[in-house]
Amino acid sequence: MGKHISKIIVYKNQKRKRGCRVRLGFAGLLGGMSQPVNTDADGVARVGHSSTGNAEIFVDGKKVGEGKFPDRVILYL
Repeated sequence: MGKHISKIIVYKNQKRKRGCRVRLGFAGLLGGMSQPVNTDADGVARVGHSSTGNAEIFVDGKKVGEGKFPDRVILYL
C-alpha cells in the first residue's frame, strides 16, 4: 500500500455497492495506476497510492470520474 490512502465510496441504485474493483490513475512522470482494491460490505475502498494530485477514478475497469488525491470521494454509478 502507498504512503497515501484515499477513501472511495461507491453507490449503485442508491445503495452502497460491495465488490467493485477501484483503481486510481495518476498522470505525469511519477504517475501510474494504483493497485486495485475491492469495496467492502459498506461500499468503501481504501486505495493506497504514492502519487498525489489529479487522477482518474476507475471502477470495474471503466473511468467514472476524476479528482485530486489524497481525498475522500463518493461515486454514484
